[in-house]
Amino acid sequence: MKWGLIMPIVLKNENNRSFHYDRNKGIAIEKELDKLLEILNNNTLSYAKSAMFSSEIKANNLIEDLKDDLSYIEEVIKDKQFEPRIMNLYHGYKYILKHQDIDKESLKELYGILSANLLEQHDLDNMGPYYRNSDVFVFDSKVMTKEGDKRADPKKLDYLMNMLFEYINSSEDLSITEHYIKSQIIHFYLVNVHPYFDVNGRTSRTLAMWYLLNNCAYSYIIFNRGINFNKTKYYDVIKTTRYFLNLNNFVDYMLTNVKDELIKEIAIKDIKQEKALSIYDIQTINYLLSMKNHLTIKDFYLFYKRFNERLPMNQIREEILEPLIAKEIIIMGDYSKTNPENQKFSINSELISTYLQLKRND
Repeated sequence: MKWGLIMPIVLKNENNRSFHYDRNKGIAIEKELDKLLEILNNNTLSYAKSAMFSSEIKANNLIEDLKDDLSYIEEVIKDKQFEPRIMNLYHGYKYILKHQDIDKESLKELYGILSANLLEQHDLDNMGPYYRNSDVFVFDSKVMTKEGDKRADPKKLDYLMNMLFEYINSSEDLSITEHYIKSQIIHFYLVNVHPYFDVNGRTSRTLAMWYLLNNCAYSYIIFNRGINFNKTKYYDVIKTTRYFLNLNNFVDYMLTNVKDELIKEIAIKDIKQEKALSIYDIQTINYLLSMKNHLTIKDFYLFYKRFNERLPMNQIREEILEPLIAKEIIIMGDYSKTNPENQKFSINSELISTYLQLKRND
């Protein structure tokens, strides 16, 4: 059954109050997303796999302020190094690609993979068969002196999580975009319940990806990337949604983010039709499109280090920008010997004409 304007959300908080979602407020952006999916025409499992490894591992961890470079993530995976925050996601993504059933047992298995070698002894000692056995508090990193936000009573976790599993496995005839909305309600709800002491965020985002894979909504697998360009709002909107029980707050944020990422994917797809691109090139193009009009060497350096380990400016130019300059994807402007870091550049507009038209109409 198709969802109506008021989607039938059966999820409740720990005080037995129902969450609600007014779909009418998001219909316009839903239609825009559907049009973008038609242009992209990339809703395939192979696309999802190419995005998950290693770009989405980076994006998922980056939300937790882990700024590993893509090259380092690739090296860790290749050599199977002991880097739990990378390898756990790698093995977690492998798991959700192979297992379809989402239930109490399979989520326990996924959480075990994602949290391996990351939990404190207190957490291990106070874990029950499936969920935590004692209270957990979430603190605001901006106001650490403020009392933490107490999450669901551990005695209620079975009830709340069973409600989530019922929602995940409810049968509806949904479009790809509607499945994306549902995945993000799932994403929020697990974070809200906080069934574990730690690794709740990565588990919730991986669970949302799992739902998308199960429902062949492959184009939306990139949703983590957009969060990192507006991460402060991500945490703020989780708090707002939790307080007002209005899922529109979180869903609208996630719809807007993924729309930006899909538009950038269109630009990258057009460039790939003309030029061979590595995953590093794709990441750089994504950054450049995210920077909008602020394109100087120094601007890019400052932007890049927000998401990656620090590199010297000259190394960023040589290793990251020069390959795109050589492929004529980046067009350099006038060079100043006195202030070389202020040299302007742009993406070759002939390669991204569809993207530019979409941005003009946005």
